Amino acid sequence: MPRTPELLHIWQDAIPKMAFKSSHLMYQVLAVSAFHKAHLAPSEREHWVLRALGFHGRTTEDLRLATRELTEESCHSIFATASLLVINSFASYSCQSPGSAIEDLLDIFELTRGMNGILKMYESSLWSGPLARQFHPSDQPRDSAELGDVMHDLAKMAASPSNVVGSDPACRQAAESLTYAIERAMLTSSAPHLRVVFYWPIALSDEFMRLLKQKEPSAFVVLWYYARVLSLGEPNVWFLSGWGESLLRDAQHLTHDAVGTLN
Repeated sequence: MPRTPELLHIWQDAIPKMAFKSSHLMYQVLAVSAFHKAHLAPSEREHWVLRALGFHGRTTEDLRLATRELTEESCHSIFATASLLVINSFASYSCQSPGSAIEDLLDIFELTRGMNGILKMYESSLWSGPLARQFHPSDQPRDSAELGDVMHDLAKMAASPSNVVGSDPACRQAAESLTYAIERAMLTSSAPHLRVVFYWPIALSDEFMRLLKQKEPSAFVVLWYYARVLSLGEPNVWFLSGWGESLLRDAQHLTHDAVGTLN
């Protein structure tokens, strides 16, 4: 799990306590534990992945019923479940290493946007509840030269005469929001790569999501820069393993190698 010092209490204490009172959260805690075991023990990977997928799948019905009666009391466990659903969706791809990651990523983007819907509805409760610490800026934000390079290259792409995204408002806005997400993460987070991975999808417009689903090349130019962030986060985040390389390859292919001239 993301082990920034200020979030250890949430992952090691607050979420396990909530899980004993919430079946959908408990299933996700068990799923992430099994996925992590699969990552740590390659010789037993198939066994643990099957266990993880079983727990992951059992969440759906319980969570659907719980969201029907979303309240200020239940919003904390439901938001925690949604957070782990995103992590487990990343982990599922990493542990199984299938082909293209694009469809999996679009599903994750939708999950992340759903999390933001819960956050908006119950912002005051969540900001004062057991998960509150994860919404506040870090006491020890960490700069990143590598993320700075991604931000610089985004600006370079935007200023290029051959800019392939500038003519599309949705792609331009997505590129600007990625730049902002990187800049903000380096100022407020002790795990800036991970913050960008989770934050940027929240800011995406419905139109940009439509362009991604239609595999519009200009949208995948922007996604290529996000894939670079994923790739930078892989060495320190087990559930991101394999994502960066796959997305970089797929994005370059879908843009007809247009991004190859930008790196």
